[in-house]
Amino acid sequence: MNYLITYSKGIQLIMLISLLFIVAYLGQTAVSTLFPLFTGVPYHIISHPEMRSTPYIISLSVIASGIMNLSMFFIPSLLFAYLSHPKAAAYIGFKPPKNGIVLILAPLLLLVSIPVLGELQVLVSRMPFSPSVKNSEKEIQQSMGYLLQMQSPADLTRLVVVMAILPAVSEELFFRGLLLRMSVRLGGNAFVPIFFSSLVFAVAHSSLYSLPSILIAGMLLAFIYYNTGSLWCSMLAHACFNSVQILGEYYQKNLSFLNTLDNNQWLKIGFLLVTVATGAILMMLIEKSKSPFNPVLPLENSDNNTSQP
Repeated sequence: MNYLITYSKGIQLIMLISLLFIVAYLGQTAVSTLFPLFTGVPYHIISHPEMRSTPYIISLSVIASGIMNLSMFFIPSLLFAYLSHPKAAAYIGFKPPKNGIVLILAPLLLLVSIPVLGELQVLVSRMPFSPSVKNSEKEIQQSMGYLLQMQSPADLTRLVVVMAILPAVSEELFFRGLLLRMSVRLGGNAFVPIFFSSLVFAVAHSSLYSLPSILIAGMLLAFIYYNTGSLWCSMLAHACFNSVQILGEYYQKNLSFLNTLDNNQWLKIGFLLVTVATGAILMMLIEKSKSPFNPVLPLENSDNNTSQP
């Protein structure tokens, strides 16, 4: 078998984009066709939840969102890795970090960034955008709000699995395991591939208000992957980042200290400065524990007769 790694970077990029669009199209077609067939609910109702949507419709919307995430990122990434190298898992970064402490440091880095990124999103939302942009962002926030309706621990569990853990795995496979890795192979300063892959990551989330904060979160995740060479670290950090925000929505009534921060500007500024300082320390510790990042796993280091992972 001639693996994609033996072809030019241009051909590899074309193959990746082709796989992405083909599998995403098939996933969209399957969801829009099969969901109404088996549930009796028209797809336009599933894909656009509203305030009056029943819990059943919301559940279908969440599941459909998860399937689309799989078809857009998870499946194309695995297929591309399988076609690229005889050791697909190692090629894409499925390996433990050399220093296990980063499995703790990486999630902590993303968690301490949440207050600052949340405040940044609020500041961006207050900028003088056009009415059309504001209306579009309002619709995005409303749709997300409907999906995050949780009436029971079962709803919470479903959302954590489908909207926190699943996107973390799928998106890290594509944006860090493939896109960042391929960008690093082009050479140059590490900042360029980290920024580029993170920018694509932010744009893919389709929200102008959250674009700067998602860009920074993506850069932190790329920083983690670049310094550890392990997708497990960035996946764990991403999953914790998503899960804590969902848990915050579920337990928001019990988070009275957040109101205290909002009502005391100096206390809020002090808290944000502490989180920034903590994040900087965590980044230094992660970089200190750095493992050599090898964007190319040579074929000569593999057994071509080895079965695919």
